[in-house]
Amino acid sequence: MDSSSTAASFVVLVQDVFTLRGSGTVVTGQVTSGTVNAGVGGFLVREGGFAKPVQILQIQVSRKSVPEATKGTQVGLLLEGVDKSEVKRGDLVQSSPAKADAEQWEDAS
Repeated sequence: MDSSSTAASFVVLVQDVFTLRGSGTVVTGQVTSGTVNAGVGGFLVREGGFAKPVQILQIQVSRKSVPEATKGTQVGLLLEGVDKSEVKRGDLVQSSPAKADAEQWEDAS
């Protein structure tokens, strides 16, 4: 994944994950910081050092496709590069592979 495809800083706290037949893996959650844009690269990050590159193919808010979503918005992200079995509640989808601050995880339980 080309790091230049990651346009802005963002963090999405994953609350649920499912597979959309014919499309791929979808995570739902809240944008906890920044602005997430469709078509950019990011990383699935978990406490303990797990980080996997993903591509955000589509963003949905209230069942409508949108080009971006900002802090506080509940979103659905269609991801490429990750299987449902690799995602857990409390994971983060973010612009950087670096470990996020502990407070990013506090609302996950």
